[in-house]
Amino acid sequence: MEFVDRNYTKHMQKHLSNHEIRDRLGFLRSKLPQTPTAVHNLYSLPKKYVSDMKNSNYSQSAIQKVSDHLGYYLGLLRPVRITVRERPSTGGVSGNRSYTTTGLYSVTGFDHSAIELIKHPKYKSKHILAILAHEYTHNYLFHHRIYGSIPEDNEILTDLAAAYIGIGHLLIPGYQPIDWTSGLGLAEHSITLGYVTPDTIRKAIIYSAEIRHWNPSEVVSRFSSILDKIVVFFQLRSYRNKYRKQKKQEQKAVITARRKEKQLDTLMKMINEIKAIHKNLSEQIKRIADTIDVSSIAPEDSTTLVEIANKLAVGEPLIEIKQLFSKINAMRSLSAEGIEISNLTDRVCQLKRILINWHTFLRKYTNRGCHGGN
Repeated sequence: MEFVDRNYTKHMQKHLSNHEIRDRLGFLRSKLPQTPTAVHNLYSLPKKYVSDMKNSNYSQSAIQKVSDHLGYYLGLLRPVRITVRERPSTGGVSGNRSYTTTGLYSVTGFDHSAIELIKHPKYKSKHILAILAHEYTHNYLFHHRIYGSIPEDNEILTDLAAAYIGIGHLLIPGYQPIDWTSGLGLAEHSITLGYVTPDTIRKAIIYSAEIRHWNPSEVVSRFSSILDKIVVFFQLRSYRNKYRKQKKQEQKAVITARRKEKQLDTLMKMINEIKAIHKNLSEQIKRIADTIDVSSIAPEDSTTLVEIANKLAVGEPLIEIKQLFSKINAMRSLSAEGIEISNLTDRVCQLKRILINWHTFLRKYTNRGCHGGN
């Protein structure tokens, strides 16, 4: 990144059309992971970090802490080494404009990166943060092997990438012109940072909000200017309505999922009760077979008793219990419809009623009563 002193020549930040912004954001989306940062929300820098920078006169150690904090947000845990230098009294000259570098990103190896930041006497916290955010985005793009076709395109892509990854709001206040006068007010000076206009970055943030599914309220809150907050609030109106509908659908889905889990938990509890009843039935049949005098069985009960004994012997209830158990577990991981759970509930209840009826019937021929498998 470079600054240009308008005392020599006017530096124009590039204003991109909506199509150009969307095109570059689409390119970034296609190249970056679906979740491009470690934290989903936009970046938020703790106020203590800003006050520490001011109180230390923008010391290297204070800026290093901000850099590391940025890295944690982006998911790049290996720190980038920060070096801070004072701006020399004169800048270099390139073509027809006078400039000097304000930030420089360099790499000596894939895991060894550095940012050199050159302070200007007129810089405030917002300018330091803008330069650092831009240079750290270079580091982020390098890590993901993303480059522009030519140096200028690469710088423009970097500014837009900062918006896409959630740190673009740090650029906007720092990219406003720095104006002052000298020589009893006779000489006017102006420094401009950045490669694209603040308006371009603001639009990139708005477009990125929908792509990244950011909370519109949080997007608005990240802007420092009241005017920017108002503009962004109204420009996000269409997305805000979509976001609100999406959140309602998500909340409805959560409620439905919780209801489903509660229903399945109830069914599982019923299955355990059925298993206990089945165990008790098996014990009753064995006790009847071992102790009862066949002649004492009423003629109208003999057929029912034989039928129950046969079904228990071949394991018919156990087969149904296992099927129901598997179905319940499968429904926990599947998107089960309400009607499916309702049908499953009917099957469970029907099996439980049958076993309870068997249990009640067999009590006539056992020495002690049993209630619900106890």
